[in-house]
Amino acid sequence: MKKCIAYHVVTEKPMYIGQHIVFDENHHNGVWQRVNEKLDIVNDVYKNPEKYKNTQLEHHTSVALREVALEKVRVNKFPKYPSRMACLYVSKTLEEAEKWSDYFIRLGRQAFQIVKLKINGNVFYGDAEKCDVLCCKSKRISGCRKFIEKI
Repeated sequence: MKKCIAYHVVTEKPMYIGQHIVFDENHHNGVWQRVNEKLDIVNDVYKNPEKYKNTQLEHHTSVALREVALEKVRVNKFPKYPSRMACLYVSKTLEEAEKWSDYFIRLGRQAFQIVKLKINGNVFYGDAEKCDVLCCKSKRISGCRKFIEKI
């Protein structure tokens, strides 16, 4: 159990002071929702990779491919690590959160606010940029395994 301060870019719906955030098998995050919206095409890409060989995939489809691969690796190789689909993504600094907010806005995703959080729970640090390079671009589970092993 760790206590720390972090910053979160709120994109799904506004948050309020004193709000408690719960993630478990019944409470998922927005990543889980967006991945599930793309599961049909993700499954088709995995079943028929040649069909998509020279296809530029839409951003959210690429992200869903990465997240499904990461979750498979996590469950099989690192089951004690948290699921990226049942957690809150935070930044260590306000400046980093502002960069994420700008990125989301460029993608056309609404950013309601950046909130400062007092965390009293488990914290896991990862680097999404490493994952994008190794996993999303290669569309291979082995790349996701390398990402997880490096962090």
